[in-house]
Amino acid sequence: MNKTFLIFILFFNFYITNAQKQNNTPGSDFFVDVPTFIDLYKDSVIPITFYVHESDCFNCSNDLNYIDISLKPASSNNFDNPLVFDTMQWSNYMLLFSDYSIQNSALQSQSFLDSKPINDENHSILFTADTNWWIPVVPVVHITEHYFYFNFHIPYKVWSYYVNSDSVIDFHVYVSIDNDTDEEYWFRVFIRQNSIIRLPGWYRGDTHFHAIYTQNNAENGLPLHSSKVAAKMLGLDWITVTDHSCDFDNYGQSMVQNWQDLGNTIFNLNLSDSSFIFIRGIEASIKNSQEKVVHSLVYPNPLQPFSLPYIFDGGGDMSSTVVTVDMMLDSL
Repeated sequence: MNKTFLIFILFFNFYITNAQKQNNTPGSDFFVDVPTFIDLYKDSVIPITFYVHESDCFNCSNDLNYIDISLKPASSNNFDNPLVFDTMQWSNYMLLFSDYSIQNSALQSQSFLDSKPINDENHSILFTADTNWWIPVVPVVHITEHYFYFNFHIPYKVWSYYVNSDSVIDFHVYVSIDNDTDEEYWFRVFIRQNSIIRLPGWYRGDTHFHAIYTQNNAENGLPLHSSKVAAKMLGLDWITVTDHSCDFDNYGQSMVQNWQDLGNTIFNLNLSDSSFIFIRGIEASIKNSQEKVVHSLVYPNPLQPFSLPYIFDGGGDMSSTVVTVDMMLDSL
């Protein structure tokens, strides 16, 4: 039997009256994130991750018009005008984008490239795939699928202008959404003069991380591609992806296919850049001897990292599960 480490981390009692249970996230969410730390001499760009989740929900409106990004030294009181890239050739401007969503009907993701972003003279990013009903019309992109995401990279020659003696840069991100409330985000990025100290044989990592197959009221996972970019900048060497087994029945073609797709994505990301690796694990919803659903972090055999089977039934959120602790252990 392959050796696997188990850690029980959370208990749910499904017999408590009016107990709060996990289910799919109601409504749509717009996320923006920036790495907290970067190395001055190592990282040539600062990536900003944009992630729109569940735009296919009933009566949701995510008609994205433009995004403005403003910077300032932390010691300054006022942000500069939004960054614009209208002097760049469009082909070079598009190189500032990476790790974006592609059209995938099985996973319900929407193509970022089809949103037709352009380098406008007034905005950092202007989306032109569609138009609204205003007169005159306003360019937008109608985000209608479950997932839409991308990274936008601020070049070194742009952000280095804002590095003062305190080596701290503030970001303001303004997202214009047509027919809905615009979103604003503020971030502070610390510029390290020296890289993180490393010790031979020691590797920094995270044992509990959720990708996009985790979606419920309590937690919301993020795309692996952009997460890898940010994790490397923060000084991590590895992350264990532990999506909820009870969420694998919410998306895609089947639970087993989702598990295989996650493994394929991780394998390809590790193959393309082995300086940082993902490890496919799972946060399993299982039933203990007292008929209570508990969560267990399950990690694979290090010698066979993709051998961990998916034996779960998608239960453990709104419904219970038939998978017991013994059944899980016997499958390993």
